[in-house]
Amino acid sequence: MIAKPMNRFAVCGDPRGRERPEVEMTKDEMIEWFKSAPESSRHERILWAARRIAHLTGVTEGSAYQMLLGALIEAERLPHRPIPGFSITDNDE
Repeated sequence: MIAKPMNRFAVCGDPRGRERPEVEMTKDEMIEWFKSAPESSRHERILWAARRIAHLTGVTEGSAYQMLLGALIEAERLPHRPIPGFSITDNDE
């Protein structure tokens, strides 16, 4: 039998040892985080939103970035949902 790794914080009762619950986030919620990012370049806004999403959901920033980018591209392709500050064809930024 392989022993489970020990959480040194949980052993001594430190609050940092508590596992964070995984929170799922919808694509619409991710897009709202992108829209609420401070005015900056598109890439910096995606990074800002990905950091917030990662912090809230417990996924890595890289995973959050990929999920957000996929959600933005999918939403931009739908004709009724243009996203301010994000365009697949806009190369001005």
